[in-house]
Amino acid sequence: MCYNPSINSETEQGESKMPCPYAAAGFCGELPNEIRGSLCEICHIKRYARGQCLRENYWAGSISMVLEGLCVQMETQESLQRARPVELGTVGTFFNLKELYGVAEEYDIDNYHDTLCFTTCTIGVFAVSEFHQLMNDCTSFREALFRHLVRVQMPEKTAFVSHVGFGDAEESIRFIVKMLMDKGIGYLTHEQIALLTGRSRQTVTTVMKHLQNAEPDLFTKVGELQQD
Repeated sequence: MCYNPSINSETEQGESKMPCPYAAAGFCGELPNEIRGSLCEICHIKRYARGQCLRENYWAGSISMVLEGLCVQMETQESLQRARPVELGTVGTFFNLKELYGVAEEYDIDNYHDTLCFTTCTIGVFAVSEFHQLMNDCTSFREALFRHLVRVQMPEKTAFVSHVGFGDAEESIRFIVKMLMDKGIGYLTHEQIALLTGRSRQTVTTVMKHLQNAEPDLFTKVGELQQD
């Protein structure tokens, strides 16, 4: 059974719960009130500073969902000369869902995926056991989660791999700038964009100047993308 707000509207301390400021954002905004209430009951909101790096095992035993900002999972194996982005985390992105099924343990996968906060980030963190219980108890939540993954998160990840992983410098940098505009994230430094696209900072600066001249409307919603 899903959470019923009419019978459970207080915290364990007996205080009235404040409305969540992220209730209308991303995945949460896709949910009916009753199902959202069920998710809120098991959500622990945490905030991280711009530039903070969460090491590879940080999310062990938990599921995380981005509520605000941009964080990126970076592959940092010793065989790599530089960290490589593997997934962007914007509002509504879930990380570590494999924990639900014990995939890492079963297949002996060593992630080496640090999570780097490119902006100030707010993350909803859920204990795997509670998240799994909600999926089992609430069919509507389970269906909403699968729809979100198929319709939103998987296409966004595919687009990132396609444009950044296989595109040339201009295509990959343009993709990142447009993503920032569409998500309302704000600015990134040229150094950060270089890290995201696997290009040099000088290449990013050159392409950015070209895009600003050729497509000025591309930058109208992101503000100034700062050089560093």
